[in-house]
Amino acid sequence: MATLATEDRVMKLLHSKTSSSPISERPLLDERSPVSFKLSVPEAAAFLGCSKSFLDKKRLDGSGPLFMKVGRKILYDRSDLEEWVTSTKRRRTIDWGQIHASILAR
Repeated sequence: MATLATEDRVMKLLHSKTSSSPISERPLLDERSPVSFKLSVPEAAAFLGCSKSFLDKKRLDGSGPLFMKVGRKILYDRSDLEEWVTSTKRRRTIDWGQIHASILAR
C-alpha cells in the first residue's frame, strides 16, 4: 500500500523525533509471523498519511483499524492498517446502505 517514498518519510519522522530506537524497529511476536513490527499512533498516522487526531477519533468510535493497548501505549500492526485501508474501498461516494437504514429508522 505505502510507497517507498512514504516509508522513507516515516523512517525520517521516527528518527528525527526519538532518541532511542523507535517502536517500529522493536520486534514483537504476532500470530501472523514470527517477527512483526508495531507502530505508535504518530507512526501509524504518518504511514497512512492522516493526522494523529483522525486515528484517535476512529479509535474512539470503533470505526478505525485494529489496535493494541499496552499500558497507556497504543500500538498498530502494519498489516492491520493495510487491511483497514483496503476495507474502506468504495465504488461511489454515497453509501446507499446507510441511507436505507436512516429511511427505515424514521
